[in-house]
Amino acid sequence: MAFENQNIAKEGQGGVRNYVSSANLRIVSNLLIFSLFCLLGGNAWGQSCSVPGYSKNVNVTLGSSTTNSVATYGPCPVSIYNGDQYKKSRTQMIFTKEELNNQNITKGYINSISFEYAASGDQIFSTLKVQCSHTSLETFPSYSGCWQESNLTTVYNTSYTFGGTGGTDVFAWKTLTFSTPFYWNGEDNLLIYILNETGVKPTVNGYFRYTDYGVRKMILGYGDYYNGSTNNPGNKRPNVKFNLCVPLTVCDAPTDVVATPGDNFANLTWTENGSATEWKVIYGENGFNRDQATEDGTLQSGRVVITSQMPYQITDLSADTDYQVYVMSVCDENNTSIRVGTTFHTVNTLTCTGGYDRRYSFIVGNMPPNESSTTIIIDHSYNNDYYSYSLHIFSKEELAALGLNAGKIYNVSILYTKGGHSSIPRPLTIYMGHTTSSTTVTTAGEWCTTNGLTQVYYNSSYEFQATSGYEWMDFELSNDFEYNGVDNLVVAIKKDTKSPYLQVYEPSFAYTTTTDNKMAYYRSSSTFSLSAKNIPNNEATCGKSRANMKFNCCTTCPNVPSESSFTNTGSENCPNYTISWTPVVGASYYQVYENNNLLGTVVSPSYTSDASGTHNFVIKTIVPMCTISDVEYQFTSQCCTQLAKPTLNIVEQGDRHVKVAGTI
Repeated sequence: MAFENQNIAKEGQGGVRNYVSSANLRIVSNLLIFSLFCLLGGNAWGQSCSVPGYSKNVNVTLGSSTTNSVATYGPCPVSIYNGDQYKKSRTQMIFTKEELNNQNITKGYINSISFEYAASGDQIFSTLKVQCSHTSLETFPSYSGCWQESNLTTVYNTSYTFGGTGGTDVFAWKTLTFSTPFYWNGEDNLLIYILNETGVKPTVNGYFRYTDYGVRKMILGYGDYYNGSTNNPGNKRPNVKFNLCVPLTVCDAPTDVVATPGDNFANLTWTENGSATEWKVIYGENGFNRDQATEDGTLQSGRVVITSQMPYQITDLSADTDYQVYVMSVCDENNTSIRVGTTFHTVNTLTCTGGYDRRYSFIVGNMPPNESSTTIIIDHSYNNDYYSYSLHIFSKEELAALGLNAGKIYNVSILYTKGGHSSIPRPLTIYMGHTTSSTTVTTAGEWCTTNGLTQVYYNSSYEFQATSGYEWMDFELSNDFEYNGVDNLVVAIKKDTKSPYLQVYEPSFAYTTTTDNKMAYYRSSSTFSLSAKNIPNNEATCGKSRANMKFNCCTTCPNVPSESSFTNTGSENCPNYTISWTPVVGASYYQVYENNNLLGTVVSPSYTSDASGTHNFVIKTIVPMCTISDVEYQFTSQCCTQLAKPTLNIVEQGDRHVKVAGTI
């Protein structure tokens, strides 16, 4: 028996050190046992689980309504109705990972699918096929034209009899046991595709129970070629029961995966939520197949690394390139977590000038986004025709917290989504400026006062492209904007010519809710000046829905902490002590050395040791695209009879180096 979608390889490819090959040998042995068991008439996948790490057998039911419908064009997995047009049929159903997670299923091998069915007699299908796939779709965008036809794995392809239950009101579960278990990865949503290719008119009328979900989770077609008709099952989907083999214990997935890129490297951090001490890092250029990544793979095909280091640095990247990275916790040789990932873009190697020595990129706004609107950037609404303008304020405090105290901004990106069609090209202008105002629109209905807006971008026919999800729309500024670090930053966006409306879908721009009004939006049937214009209140929208934006800039490398930021704590449990310091904005992590030996890596700015005696520690701050700055601690650790906070004295001070001496 072969695993057609190579699901076993998904867990093992790339290797978990040297135990991958032995794990695969165990899998082969178990498959041979499984095959022998089947030959003897057993049902191994319904009764027991043989794949290492997936030893727990569970049944999961999705849908509990007792509503039923005749199996014609209603929410049924296969059309069973005594009519000539129902000789063939096909259905596709989506089951989201949240639905399965809510049943305590994080990943596993699906052995069978069952449906609640009732009929007065038997219905035999000579050719019934079931296919499975992973999908990013949570719902179907329409009732036709959206069939998924690729990357499908056939798990059932034989005859099947929907046996009579003794009446159309007597329901029983009818089970399709897969010839090949399908591995659901726990990261994507699940798609089930059922095809009746028999070509013979059903002899009975069958009924399936279903549940209404309020969103489109199913599509259905029937006819001689099951393409002739595509019906609307509404927001209904049949009740189903899955039998799965899942891990005996759940390996908790990491969270908060963050990639801080440099020109040819990226520093990764994440939060471990269990007890794992090893992690699998999978990375490659944007769009690589994460299931096919290997230890010796290319950046195009994807690479796998097993590491015990956290944070972890990827060092073999190219500048100015989009990448994807995923992290998995390795709980044991047969149990890993699901993959949790993020995307990043390595910095351009263009040299910063004008006193700025660091190229830096940062995002303002929640990621991943959880809010979007059609009217926070420009008017993009369906069947309307307006000039439109928007104003967005970013305070100096939040910019400083993200690493920008002052610098030149050379690129700005807006997070945008729109399925279906691209927008019609239209003129687009971007301005930047400074303001002392903390909100965008005053109570009198005026734009905030600026120190003058500077045009930094213009395109006479900019087109927002269709997307399958959120994408960054990049605007390379024709004139770099020099942010002074003293005032708040203003970004204004203007669609300054009316243009035809979109023909199909309205696009959306991601935003984050702020504590006060940081966004103003205005649209008009006539042109409008952005400078100090009194806006009629009934035509303007000011609010807390500020667009998510990404800024690329040239700025200065941060300095190491000042003398006042050092604190040191002794302990009654002598000789333990802790050194802590003020965080360095933009730092990825800190490394603690003594005598050129790395003692530890910390994300938070503190280090605890229990080594008494005389020490000369060096704490290095790792900041992308900067010379490594360091703090040198030189002291003697003595036993303390009570809690104390001894003083360390600065003996050398510079922008990139501080030497501290004393006794603790």
